[in-house]
Amino acid sequence: TAYYTGGMERGIVLAGPDREVPAKARVLAMFARPMAVLGWVLLTFGSFIVRPGLEHLGPTTPLPAILTALALPTSGLLLVLWQAFLGLRAVRLLRRGIPTVGHLVGSRKLERGDEGPMELSFEFKTVDGRTARCTARTYRAGELMDDPQEELVYDPSDPSVAALLDEIPGRPRLTEAGVRLTDGSWVWPWLLLPGLFVFVHIVWTWAKR
Repeated sequence: TAYYTGGMERGIVLAGPDREVPAKARVLAMFARPMAVLGWVLLTFGSFIVRPGLEHLGPTTPLPAILTALALPTSGLLLVLWQAFLGLRAVRLLRRGIPTVGHLVGSRKLERGDEGPMELSFEFKTVDGRTARCTARTYRAGELMDDPQEELVYDPSDPSVAALLDEIPGRPRLTEAGVRLTDGSWVWPWLLLPGLFVFVHIVWTWAKR
């Protein structure tokens, strides 16, 4: 892959066309995340539970009651949107990012206990010689710490935006032809909860006619 300097403001950028990111890789990046699944669960069942109550709200309903009714589905929606943002950022990194290798320089537990998530820090050099760090919060710390080096991809215009390839769903790898997935995960199970959310509300709306 070729690079060129786009000036002080743009930094190092890719020359030539973007990499081709397969549809499966885009779907996995957007939906195949544990927190995204949790968000869809909260949004689907939270909205299903509170919808009857919301239909009976009136101008005299106290604000605390309204906020309480909306808390569960709203938290689910915010979680889904945040995970979608992370997925879109991962897709953009796969399409336009620069691959390199990061070296493990730090780790810390985020919760008490041996099974909780950990924060791992990997240091890497950019193509123009700068030193940057990629931070990953993961439950699979053992897999990422078994080798002091990990493949990652970073935004050439802002190296602080980076991701470990093994932390992106599907464990993609960058090739001359584009992006190749190394994890043979199925796509359709990750679309089940979004589909269930839509189905539940279609059925509910039809039944209330």
